[in-house]
Amino acid sequence: MAFTYSGNPESSSLDFVRSEIGDTNSSEPLLHDAEINSAITRQPNLYLAAAKCAGKIAALFARRVNVEVGKARKDASAMFDHYRQLEKDLRAEARRGGTRSVVGRIGPSKQETINRTQPDSALRLKRPVDGTNTTWG
Repeated sequence: MAFTYSGNPESSSLDFVRSEIGDTNSSEPLLHDAEINSAITRQPNLYLAAAKCAGKIAALFARRVNVEVGKARKDASAMFDHYRQLEKDLRAEARRGGTRSVVGRIGPSKQETINRTQPDSALRLKRPVDGTNTTWG
């Protein structure tokens, strides 16, 4: 499992998302770098990417069962509840205007900063107004 975290959420989009979801312990990683990077490239801002990742983690805990041996108890349902609430909180932060630029890879080797803070509707392609592929509205 590829796991990287510098400890500085300002250093990269990956570190920001890891910090927001609390996936910062390399000895107990919850998501692969590739899973987080996929969410970053598919979401319009980093709070929504973090929300998507929190939902993935909640789904992992939803598959686990609570275990009780004597007085010791491992409560997977509490972890599910925590990450589901975190997902909701991060989505609410995005709606309140919490934005972060997404640093992503464009093209085969060119790094660029993309400001993806527009609403989803602004990111969708519009249809041509005259039925051709030349005039876009």
